[in-house]
Amino acid sequence: ELGIQPRIRMIDTLAGEWPSRTNYLYLTYRADADDVAPMPRGSILVLGAGPYRIGSSVEFDWSTMNLVEGLKAEGVPGVAVLNSNPETVSTDYDRSDRLYFEEITFERVRDLVDFEGFAGVVTCVGSQLAQNLTPLLQAAGVPILGTSPESIDTAEDRARFAQLLERLKIPQPAWRAFTTIDQAASFAEDVGYPVLVRPSYVLSGQAMRVITGLTTSPGYLTEAARISPEHPVVITKFAREPTRSSWTPSPTGPGCWWAGSVEHVERAGVHVRGCDLLPASAPHLRAGARAN
Repeated sequence: ELGIQPRIRMIDTLAGEWPSRTNYLYLTYRADADDVAPMPRGSILVLGAGPYRIGSSVEFDWSTMNLVEGLKAEGVPGVAVLNSNPETVSTDYDRSDRLYFEEITFERVRDLVDFEGFAGVVTCVGSQLAQNLTPLLQAAGVPILGTSPESIDTAEDRARFAQLLERLKIPQPAWRAFTTIDQAASFAEDVGYPVLVRPSYVLSGQAMRVITGLTTSPGYLTEAARISPEHPVVITKFAREPTRSSWTPSPTGPGCWWAGSVEHVERAGVHVRGCDLLPASAPHLRAGARAN
């Protein structure tokens, strides 16, 4: 609104020893000119996953780089990547047409869209950090490519996802979405403790808690609401000693077929998959038949 815009500068990888030009860029307010001109019309920005943490690691960098290579193969005139993790392949400046080594925030993405005039931004391969920007970017009129904002919200919003399971007639624990602590406590009493408190748009169990009684619920509910203030907190009946199975679908034209399935040693909800059971148990095979 005030017309204050950052400048695009090139990182000098040779420390001024002799002139060098790379696609390794950053933004700064301490300059009066840009080092580069905008990319060709029709270029695309891909958001990376940022720093590694539990639930967001090399698998998202693999997705980012495969997408970049695929876009190039399709003849997209320019592909830029925004990421801030120097340990990743996506932050190798020669893998994309331009690499912006900057924080993955709404402000920075808007700055880049304003300067480059991107035809669209891909958020779906950037883990939680990038996907959380999807509704903000959509509201600002930035075209979102790849997985649609509607589909991302359906997967991220606990209440909407639970409603989707109900429409598909896929069994799930009893659940409700709440905006007040009194409503949540009443539901927990009705279905019986323990219950699981889960905010939306979070990664790897952030602010999730298993509540075993009424005395412990108010603090956890408040924390969950703080983490995801724009979405209702979802409470589900917590299953004791649950088993966990995974199926990997592989697309074949308009439908899909199951490429493989495994039964996990860890209980459901544990964020690892270090051991699988072979051969699978009868409950796992029955669940697989239902999934197919």
